[in-house]
Amino acid sequence: MSNTEGYESPMEPIIHQQQTPIQNRNQSVDRTTNKRPRSYRSPSFQQQTDKNGKTDFVLQYMTLRTTNLKIIFPPIIVKFKGDQQASIKDITDNLISKWKNQHGIDLTIAARFGHLHSLLVLADDSSSFESFLDSRRWPRLLKDVDIEVKVPRQLPPEYSLIIHQFHRNWNEDEWLVELQQRYVSLYKITRVRVKDGSTLNAVIADFNTIEEVRTLIKLGKINVGSMTHPVKPCHLPIRINKCLKCLRHDHTTKSCSRPRLCPRCAEEHSLEHGCPNHERCT
Repeated sequence: MSNTEGYESPMEPIIHQQQTPIQNRNQSVDRTTNKRPRSYRSPSFQQQTDKNGKTDFVLQYMTLRTTNLKIIFPPIIVKFKGDQQASIKDITDNLISKWKNQHGIDLTIAARFGHLHSLLVLADDSSSFESFLDSRRWPRLLKDVDIEVKVPRQLPPEYSLIIHQFHRNWNEDEWLVELQQRYVSLYKITRVRVKDGSTLNAVIADFNTIEEVRTLIKLGKINVGSMTHPVKPCHLPIRINKCLKCLRHDHTTKSCSRPRLCPRCAEEHSLEHGCPNHERCT
C-alpha cells in the first residue's frame, strides 16, 4: 500500500479581496454585456453566403442519397454449353470457391435459373459485381460443364455522373482519351441531348467502379484538362404510366376496365363526330 494513500493535501488559504463599488459595477457590466461583437455584411455578400450554403447542403444531400441507396445490379448470364445436372446451390458454391481461390475475392451473390436453363448470377454488392464485368476472369467450367458468360451492356445509373459546362463543340472521343489518363475506370462519354436532337453543354460519363464516381460526386467537380467542371449524380428519368382510355396514371391501358374518356375534354361521350367541348388539360 502506498504511504500517501488516504492523504489529503491541505487546502490553500482562501484570500478575500475587498472590491470597491466601482470594481463591482464594472464586473456587473461585463457579465451583462458578454455578447459577440456585430460584424456588418453587405446584402449581396449575405445573399451569396446563403446561396453557397444552400448549394453545399443540396450537394451533401445528393451525395448521401447516392451513397446510401442500395444499388440494383443487373444479372450476369451464364449459359451452359452442355447438360448441367447440378443444383443452383452446388453451382453457386463452386463459383464462390473458384473465385476465392483465383482472385481472392469473397463473393456475395444469389442465383437462379433463367431461360433455357441459363444461370442468372445476381451480385449483392459492388465489389462482387465489378469483379464479374471482366469476362476473362471467369472460369472455363462450372461443375464440370463449359460455360459462356454474358455481362450487361449497361451498368446501373449509380456508375455514371453528369459533367456540366462541357462545351458543345468539344469532341467526346478526344476528351475520353485524355480523361482516361487521370480517371482509369472511365470508359465512355455520351453527349446529353434533348428530344429534338439538339445538344446540351453536358455529357454523361460512365465508369466501371462505383468508388471513383462517389469520390467525384463528393468533391462536386472533375478536372477536364486544365479546367474544373461541376459534376452531379446521374438519375434515370422516371417513367409514368398513363392510361389512354380513362386518362388516369395508376394503371395501363390494357388493364383498364373504366369507360373511355375523351382525350380533349376528359368527358365521357361519343367520339364519332369529334369533341364539341372546350379543350382541357388531361
